[in-house]
Amino acid sequence: MRYRKSYLWIEFAICIFVILSCLCGCRSEDRLTDNNSDRLTDNNTDVSSHAEVEKRDDTNQDTRPDGYYINWVVPELGLNISDENIVKVNEKLEEDGYGFGVRLVKVNEPIDSDEYEEGIYAYGDIAFTGRGLNGTDLAEKMLADGKLFDFTDLAEESSYFQNMNPLLKESVTINGRLYYFPNEMAQDGSMQNIACNMSDSSINPSIGDNILELDNYVADSNLIYYGWSGFDFTRCFGYDYDTVRGIVVTQDGTIFNPLEDEKCLEWMNMVNKWYRKGCIRTTNKDSIKATCGILLTINDRNRKDDYTEICSWQRKMCKKITSTTVILADSPKKEKAFKFLELIRTNHDYGNLIIYGHTESSDISKELGSFNNKLIMGLDDGLLRGEKGMNHFMTQEERNDFYDNNVEASITLYMDLPFECSELKKIVENYLGYNNSILFSEDYEEKLEQFKKEYTEKIDEIEALMKKVSPFAKINRLI
Repeated sequence: MRYRKSYLWIEFAICIFVILSCLCGCRSEDRLTDNNSDRLTDNNTDVSSHAEVEKRDDTNQDTRPDGYYINWVVPELGLNISDENIVKVNEKLEEDGYGFGVRLVKVNEPIDSDEYEEGIYAYGDIAFTGRGLNGTDLAEKMLADGKLFDFTDLAEESSYFQNMNPLLKESVTINGRLYYFPNEMAQDGSMQNIACNMSDSSINPSIGDNILELDNYVADSNLIYYGWSGFDFTRCFGYDYDTVRGIVVTQDGTIFNPLEDEKCLEWMNMVNKWYRKGCIRTTNKDSIKATCGILLTINDRNRKDDYTEICSWQRKMCKKITSTTVILADSPKKEKAFKFLELIRTNHDYGNLIIYGHTESSDISKELGSFNNKLIMGLDDGLLRGEKGMNHFMTQEERNDFYDNNVEASITLYMDLPFECSELKKIVENYLGYNNSILFSEDYEEKLEQFKKEYTEKIDEIEALMKKVSPFAKINRLI
């Protein structure tokens, strides 16, 4: 009998444990659901863990049928698109009879992190996957892993892709197939301009493209706006500067070290001399027209009325897959997703609703039409206002004209570099960045020698690797 009582106590204890565990589990489940209910709306979702997303559709009170919403994964950092804007987009989609809506899924992780990539796979039908520099590594990796939808066949029937400028289309074409919608700023190189103030008679507007002659016209009283960074200036000497990788190449595809070139060094020394004379201005763009005699600018379209162009170099498209939006290969809504991405790029009412929340030509705050919003959403065509940092086209024809007249393919667009260049890019940014250029320092000579040492060592490593690959190979390794 004593043994039977012991067993009863053990059984009782087990029962109590099971009951408590169930209760705790239920409370935990309730807590997860409550948290999601607070954070989720019909149109906009903030996520930072897989558990929250798995509960998203269960907690959403929307009565739409399963699969109605296209989930659009975007980075939360730098994006300022309101819930109200997406509500208006969905209302118009319903009014126009499209049979689908869109939900923004904001992932609060860096775009180059594993967590952001995992968020795309867990939640996304479409996703923002590239933002220049190393942010494009994600897009390339997803393609290599077979995660992207090949929409080449759909694009053949799409007026958007049919009317796209060939160079812009080339920037997202891999081995003849299409996997990417190009976002704005697909050309990652800059348009270099040199102009002079028409009221400054001391500057000869017929200098041509020999920029070293500028020194003959710079007196102590001249002010020069210097808006270039990195090795932008090497384009003036006939080289291609890949702003994404930090390399400079000749027109035959040979990697070139500008810090070993006589003309490039002469230019750098000359700019530093101007700085020491007090002639250089790098900030306060609003007062340029009133004070600067010479402008060295990047795509400064606003100076044409008051300045005479001395010389100009076209933009260079340097790298495939710059800023992009993709459709996930395993999405059950691939065709709807393609239609939506095409729609917002061709029907400007949708673009304006996403960016601004309305379609009327009234006052628009710059905050609502920010550079980041347009870049991440892939929108600028036909919007009510364009920001200075992005080109503004009212029609696709205007965009095509711009590319025809102002953008050309860099030789680096076709160079396959299957190795890391981020360290080289960081070296260039450390010494010739917008805010920390050695050209504008008193100890320029000392810093230049250190720059030469670091950059040359890294270039030598890259040149050794380049000998093992074909410099003009297409990006075949990705698929």
